Amino acid sequence: MPIDGYLAELADMQKPVVHSKLLNLSSLSKEELEEVGIWWAGLELRRRRRVMKALVDVAEDNVEADYEGVFRLCLDDQDAGIRINAIDGLWECSSRWLLNRLIDLQDSDPSLEVRVAATSALERFCLMAELGELRVEDAERLQDKLFGLFGQEEEDSSVRRRALEAASPLSTPKVNDLIRQAYHSDDTELKLGAIYAIGRHSDSDWLPVLLLELKNRDEAIRYEAAKACGELEDERSIPHLIILLNDEDPQVRQAATQALGHIGGREAISILRDCLSSTDPGIRQAAEEALEYTSKTGDAADPS
Repeated sequence: MPIDGYLAELADMQKPVVHSKLLNLSSLSKEELEEVGIWWAGLELRRRRRVMKALVDVAEDNVEADYEGVFRLCLDDQDAGIRINAIDGLWECSSRWLLNRLIDLQDSDPSLEVRVAATSALERFCLMAELGELRVEDAERLQDKLFGLFGQEEEDSSVRRRALEAASPLSTPKVNDLIRQAYHSDDTELKLGAIYAIGRHSDSDWLPVLLLELKNRDEAIRYEAAKACGELEDERSIPHLIILLNDEDPQVRQAATQALGHIGGREAISILRDCLSSTDPGIRQAAEEALEYTSKTGDAADPS
């Protein structure tokens, strides 16, 4: 279908947004994107939100769908929710233009929620920097930006938390210093960021801290600690995670199950297979996904 005909159909508030037809907006040319931009600016907000949500859903489920161009233009939408969805939709993009745009959004967007989302999305670029896949000048700018953000005590703690989380893949000792500072702060938001960062920073010296926090009265902290144990992949945490399979909070139980899958090994796989017969549907699903993960990583040997 010609792009102009499809846009007219998609603008009709009386018609549903058909996911399969959204492929008409995939891999658009420069000229087509210009047409979409003009059309998008005249679309009602409710319709824009509905279309954007559908685009993000399709992009997650269909690897052939390429909406980078549409998401890029939606980073300038007047609605904060749409800008956040556009950031989410670009989760696979590693282009330099996005790094620069995310930093710009973090600096100047009027919405705190957008700034938080933009800061969080910078983590993939820190991982690229750690792997040597980012220009040296870009890596230095990114590091300075995130470290500077964390150091701004007047900044909202949700932004400071995401700055630490985003910087966590970097192997520089400075990250350990920031983790320590955040962990020992009185701000729960920063402490949660520190626990997340421990997992992504992959320093097993922090394992005793995680094992302690698995017993924390705050379910959000137990949840992050369980996830971080999975990131560290240290078998010493298995007995502690097994206890959390009976946690009162369902998300904590599922995080512990998923962590066992990341750690792998005979003991963890045996426990996960037992979880397949759990009366908790969340645990069963998490165990299935964890066992699928171990099979992909070559860690699904028969534990018998």
